[in-house]
Amino acid sequence: MLDVIRGIMSISLKTNEYLKLAVVTGCLRISKESIFNGVNNFACYSVTSRKFSHYFGFTKDEVADMLKAFGMSDKMKLIRGWYDGYIFGNTEVFCPWDVASYLSVVIGDEEEEPKNYWADTSSNAILNDFVNNEKIDASEKFEVLLNGGFITEDISEEVTYDRIADSEKNLWSVLLMTGYVSKADKTAGRGKVKLRIPNAEIADLFKDAVVARFERTLDAGSARGADGNLLYKSMNQ
Repeated sequence: MLDVIRGIMSISLKTNEYLKLAVVTGCLRISKESIFNGVNNFACYSVTSRKFSHYFGFTKDEVADMLKAFGMSDKMKLIRGWYDGYIFGNTEVFCPWDVASYLSVVIGDEEEEPKNYWADTSSNAILNDFVNNEKIDASEKFEVLLNGGFITEDISEEVTYDRIADSEKNLWSVLLMTGYVSKADKTAGRGKVKLRIPNAEIADLFKDAVVARFERTLDAGSARGADGNLLYKSMNQ
């Protein structure tokens, strides 16, 4: 596969005389760029970068303009609660796929409620792998996040897919880069970063994953006992 990708990248980006500029997108940055043999001088901009951060999603003004165009400005609060909350660099952005998906539905039926479009487009394997990782117990942190709080974690932008599960630091880094958590404020976002769940849509995914874990790990007696029921209720809230 590396041979295939190397050939594509080299021909498309390095020796293409008709190309002025190219953008390569993905969840994680290209690491160990030298494997691409000649296409190794990428300028990388991640969710922590301030430059170009307003292009990573719809800004508040852009969403307001869209809603105004369709006479639905009253939907802003609802959409913010479900699909806003991401901070890339120092810019607050909405998830563009969710906003577009909801507007395409609500334009035909103004009574249509927001839904979780993320769940329909992703297997959520990264989140589930983290929650179910037996080597890492982050249950208290998950509870803080689900209760609307924030946690502070070390973040690395150098994570590669084969090293995701090597440490808790790597897992939180990947959750940030893939949008399951977001920066809690507009600070630089390198090293120690305050993280939170961005919106109601992602909170639903966390609830499903965390509750499913406790359902599997609590033994039958605990699950039927007072402590088990309290824990399950807490996760559902």
